[in-house]
Amino acid sequence: MKSIMEFMTASVLQINAEDKIAETISMMRDKNVEAVLVKDNQAHIIGIFTGRDVIAKIDWTHPEKIQILQVNDVMTKNVKTVNFDAQFSGVLKLMLEHNIRHLPVVKDGHIIGMVTLRNLMLSYEENLRDQLEQKKEALKKSIEKLEESERTLRTIFDNSAVAITFADENERIVAWNPFAAKLLEMEERDLHNKPLKELYPPEEWEKIRTANVRQWGQKQHLETKVINKKGELIDVDIAITVLKDDNGKILGSIGIMSDIRTRKRLTAMVDNSMKELADLKAALDEHAIVTILDREGKIIYANDQFCAVSKFPRAELIGQDYRIFNSNYQSKELIQNLWETISQGNIWRGEIKNITKEGDFYWVDTTIVPILGTGGRPHQYIAINTDITARKKQEEEIKLVNKELVANTRALRDMVMDRENAYKTLKENQQQVIQVEKMAMLGTLAAGFAHEIKNPLAIILQSMERVEKFFQSQPDQSTVQFVNMAKSAAQRANRIITSILKYSRSSQVDIELINIYDVIESAIDFVKNNVKNEDIRIKTYYNKDNVHSIYGDNIMLQQVFFDLMMNSIDAMPQGGDIDISVHFQPPDEKINKEEQCLIEVKDTGEGIDPKHIAKIFDPFFTTKEEGKGTGLGLTTVLLVIEKHNGKITVESELGKGTRFSITLPKEGAKLNQKEGEDVRED
Repeated sequence: MKSIMEFMTASVLQINAEDKIAETISMMRDKNVEAVLVKDNQAHIIGIFTGRDVIAKIDWTHPEKIQILQVNDVMTKNVKTVNFDAQFSGVLKLMLEHNIRHLPVVKDGHIIGMVTLRNLMLSYEENLRDQLEQKKEALKKSIEKLEESERTLRTIFDNSAVAITFADENERIVAWNPFAAKLLEMEERDLHNKPLKELYPPEEWEKIRTANVRQWGQKQHLETKVINKKGELIDVDIAITVLKDDNGKILGSIGIMSDIRTRKRLTAMVDNSMKELADLKAALDEHAIVTILDREGKIIYANDQFCAVSKFPRAELIGQDYRIFNSNYQSKELIQNLWETISQGNIWRGEIKNITKEGDFYWVDTTIVPILGTGGRPHQYIAINTDITARKKQEEEIKLVNKELVANTRALRDMVMDRENAYKTLKENQQQVIQVEKMAMLGTLAAGFAHEIKNPLAIILQSMERVEKFFQSQPDQSTVQFVNMAKSAAQRANRIITSILKYSRSSQVDIELINIYDVIESAIDFVKNNVKNEDIRIKTYYNKDNVHSIYGDNIMLQQVFFDLMMNSIDAMPQGGDIDISVHFQPPDEKINKEEQCLIEVKDTGEGIDPKHIAKIFDPFFTTKEEGKGTGLGLTTVLLVIEKHNGKITVESELGKGTRFSITLPKEGAKLNQKEGEDVRED
């Protein structure tokens, strides 16, 4: 508020009451003042003199009197004053009410100035103009803001993603935004002046009317349905606001509708999903042991199953580190791999042995699923566990049973193998006994038979030689040819008898310590002396200068190697190779408890038909042409090898050759010596 000091005139003229009016008016004109104060002889202010006083109080029909009139004759008496700190509005009111045009200003009892009604009115008028200008400027700004707001609202109105309708006091649509037309699929002619009730099904309009929105002027949110131009129902959420004037008269209403069809579908989907999740959680809680951990591995949720298995109350579990269940059974590497896997957002699966609050152990089959937050980083982990303690116990029991079963099976297999080996050995021994008995019987029979025939056969041969000499001088060639045929038949019979005698003597062995290389070399020399075929090549794969001795019959073993080489030569009429190799195998605690000598005789001949392999060691069996073999060679070889407690096997392939493999124990021949027979160790 302004003070009166701002409007007062500081220099105030004072005159005496006896001063002449004409002089005073002249002085006031010169000083350009409208009023002066009038004082008495004691200098007390007794009035105010103004030009208006002269005009109002002098009788202008006698203007000459103005020259003799004094100031006190026309001055205004009973002068009012105002204090210097009085406010503008109060002083102006005072002067207007008392029709005061000039008012002295007093401070501490002294007049310090004067205010005039004219100055105050001018100042008041100027102040009013300033206020008016300010209000005009404010109004202009308000109008601009209103226009801006209107543009903003129009933009919002036109581009809003909700439907907005305006209805008048008669509930008819007078304005709408583009989204409302789009939602309702209506044009201007469809919407303009359309009754509101026609937008709603009857039951929905009744619901809106029941809410008394227009009656009470309340703002309402309702979920309802509206009808589009096609007659289809659209689910909307509508907010209705009633517009009233200051007297409460309804001017209209605003309806803001949101299409909630998508929201309702999503809500239904969410409700179904929530129900499914609830059902899933119930099923999961019923079956599984479930915990939820935060990023640091602290427990923030545990279901009833987890509390029951771990024997921890839920209140004690929340906030605890999951490591409290660590039984120290798992390796540090496994635990480290677990945390590295899930912290990278990957699922970890495995079996873990945990410990309860009471110190008991339990096993769980665990699946830990990271829940990813912003940036793809895990912020929670869900651990879904299945109690497999019973299964683990069963597995341990099964392992023990399996261990015992394996041990028993191994023992049973060894027993069966021992029995099979025993049976095989027994069968082989039985076959050998039968073979030996057959051979012995054959040898005995052959020896007697050979002795009975050999002597007469010798006489026949001698006689045939004499007849041959007799007929050589005779010209009858047919008789000579007949004599030669008879001689050839007698010689073949002699060879057979010789083989039978040799076979019969093979049961008599003369055991001594012999160098196996010397035996083979002697047999080779004998073959070379009897066979003059340069296409036959005999190769040896041993150092014949070495000495490696075994117990055996020197003559019989020479005969064995001689017979084998002669068979190879017969199988290679066009020539070929005979390879002889010797190896020694050290003792073996399981199979061979003494040193073994392994001899192989291999040729590149015609080979043996597979169907004949099983019969080649049978007496009198031969595949040679008639007159070229007796069928006792390999039979004798087998008998000699068995007499030395050895073995002989044969492998053959037609067109590629045959390999005979002989195994002789170093002291095997000594085992077959009869009691009382000597073994020479020269």
